[in-house]
Amino acid sequence: QNEYEPGDKRRHETIMQDGDYYPELKKKDGGYTFVAQPNDGIGENACFAAIKKYVIGTPEDNNGKVCFMSTGINTYVLRLADVYLIYAEAVLGNNSSTSDADALTAFNAVRTRAGLPAKTSITFQDIFHERRIEFAYEADFWYDLIRWHYWNPSAAIAFINNQERGTYYWQGTTRMLNSFKITATDDSFILPIPASETDQNPKLLEPPVPYNFGK
Repeated sequence: QNEYEPGDKRRHETIMQDGDYYPELKKKDGGYTFVAQPNDGIGENACFAAIKKYVIGTPEDNNGKVCFMSTGINTYVLRLADVYLIYAEAVLGNNSSTSDADALTAFNAVRTRAGLPAKTSITFQDIFHERRIEFAYEADFWYDLIRWHYWNPSAAIAFINNQERGTYYWQGTTRMLNSFKITATDDSFILPIPASETDQNPKLLEPPVPYNFGK
């Protein structure tokens, strides 16, 4: 929740923070205001925030179009924003940055829609960050981390190891952090090949064979 830049419209629609007001939720009660407490009457909230994305209210809020575990929201297979950011990353390639007009047009189409100023040059970290924000809670980010690990393992590992994954709690009137971090390694980014497969084909355990894609 701290990744959003000031003025990013996506933050309010993705993550609820203390004092956020949503007139479209609980309409009969005049809307809903999120209060960041360790227990907000719904359940423990150790992050002092809540997920907003895909929360669209009750049938009363939506003319009966939704009910518990049943909505008209489509499952996105590939969003246009994903296409734009994939294109920008493809143009960037192995370069440290790019000011290519087409790459910037694609990248900034996502960024300016969120109310943020356009960039005149982008790096991999710009695209990586934008993907994390744009596709939050859409089960994409892990695959971005895996792609990053392919070509810069130490950076991807450090990114995870430097994350604070703890929870907050109140001590009197002071908000305290119960710190928790994990230790990722190269093995954290891969799944082992099932023994049933390697038994049938032991060559799967051998090092990958170099392949010249230019031929």
